[in-house]
Order: sequence, then structure tokens, then C-alpha cells
Amino acid sequence: MASFGTVLLNSKLGNKIRSEAVSIDIRGAKGTNAVTINGIYEPTEEHCSGWPVYRKRGDANKWLEYFVGSNKWYIKATTDKVNDILLFNNI
Repeated sequence: MASFGTVLLNSKLGNKIRSEAVSIDIRGAKGTNAVTINGIYEPTEEHCSGWPVYRKRGDANKWLEYFVGSNKWYIKATTDKVNDILLFNNI
């Protein structure tokens, strides 16, 4: 079961997503945040830690990003989104 903000994907699917950057359809989240989590996420030209960043179809304020440190995907608002430019400027 997905919890708000975190979507776990197995490494095989993660490798496919990284190499082919296909749309992701997230379903099955329940509870008060289900409408925020569930939906189709489209790949963008942006990357975070080498992984594609996805934007939720129909909600330009929701993003799906992979964080290497936790080995997890996170659904975030635009204000919480990270990109490689910010990461490298803070080194």
C-alpha cells in the first residue's frame, strides 16, 4: 500500500523507467491523500540524481522524483521539488 509522498518501485522497473522514461500510472492509494497520489505521471526533460522527473497529468503542481539516498520515489509539490541544478550548486 502506498503512503502519502512515497511510492516504492522494484529495481527492475526502476531501471526500465530510467532507460526508457515511460509514463507511470499510479493506482490503489487510499485515504485522504489518494486523489493526490493516484494518477498518471508523464516524464519531463528534468532529472534528479540521474533519474527522470515526472509531472502528474492534470496537476502541474505534483511531481514524482527518485531520491537515491532512500532508494524511494516521492510525490512532491513544486515547492518541494529538487533538480540536479540545485543539487550541484549546493556542493
